[in-house]
Amino acid sequence: MQMKRNVAVVTALFAAGITLAVLETEPVFGADSVPPLAAAKPVQLPPVVERTLPNGLRVVLLEDHLQPSLSVRLAIPAGATRDPQDKVGLADATAALLDQGTTARTEDKIADTIDGLGASLDASADSDYTFVSASGLANYADTLFDLMADITLRPTFPADEWERHRTRTLSGITADLANPSSVASSVLARRVFGAHPYGNYESGTPETLARITPADLKTFHDTYFVPNGAVLFLVGDITPAKAEELAKKYFGEWQKKDAPSAPAAPTSSAQAKNRVTILDRPGSEQTEIRIGSLVGSYADPDRTVVNVANAVLGGGGFEGRLIKEIRVKRGLTYGANSSFSRQKDAGIFTISTFTKPATVGEAVQIALDETMKLAKEGPTATELGERKTYLTGSFAVGVATAQGVLGRVVPAILYGRGASEIGEYVGKVEAVTPDSARDALKRAVPETGLEIVLVGDAKAIQEQVSKFGDVTVIAFEDLDLNAPNLLRAKTDTTAPFGESDEARTAGAKLLADTITAHGGDAFVNIKTLKISGTGEFSTPPQAGGLTIPLDSFTLTTATGSRSRLAANSGLGDLLFVVRGENKGGFAVFAGQTQELSADQVSNIEPTEFLRVAVLKKYPVAAVKDDSTEKTTDGKSLLAYEVRSEKGDVTRVFVESDTKRVRKLVTKRPRGTAATVFLDGYATPIKSILLPGNLRVQQNGTDVFKLTFTKIEIDTPAADALFEKP
Repeated sequence: MQMKRNVAVVTALFAAGITLAVLETEPVFGADSVPPLAAAKPVQLPPVVERTLPNGLRVVLLEDHLQPSLSVRLAIPAGATRDPQDKVGLADATAALLDQGTTARTEDKIADTIDGLGASLDASADSDYTFVSASGLANYADTLFDLMADITLRPTFPADEWERHRTRTLSGITADLANPSSVASSVLARRVFGAHPYGNYESGTPETLARITPADLKTFHDTYFVPNGAVLFLVGDITPAKAEELAKKYFGEWQKKDAPSAPAAPTSSAQAKNRVTILDRPGSEQTEIRIGSLVGSYADPDRTVVNVANAVLGGGGFEGRLIKEIRVKRGLTYGANSSFSRQKDAGIFTISTFTKPATVGEAVQIALDETMKLAKEGPTATELGERKTYLTGSFAVGVATAQGVLGRVVPAILYGRGASEIGEYVGKVEAVTPDSARDALKRAVPETGLEIVLVGDAKAIQEQVSKFGDVTVIAFEDLDLNAPNLLRAKTDTTAPFGESDEARTAGAKLLADTITAHGGDAFVNIKTLKISGTGEFSTPPQAGGLTIPLDSFTLTTATGSRSRLAANSGLGDLLFVVRGENKGGFAVFAGQTQELSADQVSNIEPTEFLRVAVLKKYPVAAVKDDSTEKTTDGKSLLAYEVRSEKGDVTRVFVESDTKRVRKLVTKRPRGTAATVFLDGYATPIKSILLPGNLRVQQNGTDVFKLTFTKIEIDTPAADALFEKP
């Protein structure tokens, strides 16, 4: 239990962004201990029965009576490629809210019905389609169809559910952006697909999610959820007659209409040289590496042959050439792999690995050399035979269940040549020769014009990789995954701030009154604070929502917006450091250190922000009075906003009578929101009034609750405190 809790905490520290690299090992067998695998047999699938309803809905059935189960999947051409560019995440959100209430059922009623059947029901969106899926015992087919039709045709998109989904998604985005591996893969997709929606970060960004409303979900649903072009797949214990009867009963009245066409397929930029993109994370102790290029769609006739070649290169686990050359022979990494991911209109070839900064150039060179070597010379007969056996064996296991068959049938019909592909797969793999594998890989992967993406410390790696192509360095805080050039639009910090001169004058007065309430010049001139106490740390909901008591903590802040929180808990020590001056920070937990960009960190002690605002003369403006904004103890609040040099806007709420700060809400250009509540104050120290406790939230979710037991002002704080231990 202790280990499980530690893992949950490590993966959930979105404020700290800690990740763990885990070394995986495979069992080693003697040469004679494992018998040779028998040759794979062709897979015999049930006959595929197809029907088309008058409204254009295709019904595809694979009848299988071996088990009394049924798996159903409805594919609707309403994927993320249909998102408006300023509202990316709309398709994902629409799918997520389908089962959160209909005109006939509440979310609880839907969930209770499914639980009572021991069945499953869910919806999701990918780039090209929205999928509504259900599975359970075939005896419940009528109820499963009823539920699927209800959430597909009659969702209500409740506003409160949308807000909950938005909050969960924002927490997930924060966690993703703290993970260099996720960032590297997302940046590669953007580079490879260019401005095409295939390159979008499909769950959306804080900026795009902020623009989406429940009305947008309804409009998206009304526009793109049409039967013509949709396909209803069934695999299991049901007859063709019954399948058609249920489809007509529950989806027959679905009205046919034309939807806007999907975007044209992406095209290659045909670059003469490789392009290197570095996402700069100063101080990173390892660098994520991605190398990729645009490839053909799922219907590419080379798909199967290329997959066999890729199994030799890096898609075959510890038997791939990449892992042997980069890890086994040279010890540069824990893992290296390659893959071909294909969608309806295009695909992407990817090499993935990571290494320490000093060996980035070497790792990239090996990956490129091994890829081009295989494309020129082809695999040996021995390694090709081993990989073919691995692929056909994995395939046979994969189609041993109805869900496995469904997973193969759906893309074959939506993207490929039809269900016949599945029965032909083993024969096609067996027919691959060293020469055909070589030629297919050569056609798929160009020698030049590759995209190379690195996430790490630019100063440590840029010189090593300049030989591979033109280099672009992007500061992490400037990154926008949904911008074609990956750059976030800059906030014009020279533009007038606030609605009017009156608002700016009133804001300046409120800030001055706030400073006076907290101690005037003595408050502004604080150099360091050392605060001790107890509290708790909470992980976000997607990591289990753990609340971890902090037995003790010491929070040290110093000029330059530097801060250091060192805490002790029953699950281990936590260290969270902000270096200040837009230099980012780092977090340490359970012996693991994670670098954080400037956009991912903020000073936990909020009064430091007020001092900086005065000393740096940040622009200030009062905002319209909101009479509903009150404290938990009933005090009325006034609000003003302060804009930093980075473009962050912090709304400061003060008590209308005393002008003491009670809440600060910071919205960064990336959209993340940090909220600090001050629910009590300590006894004044030398006329200086400071918080006695505070609560910190990230995107609406509690992170820290801290109670201060001791506060020391201007105690010397060595610079070394804010560097890595």
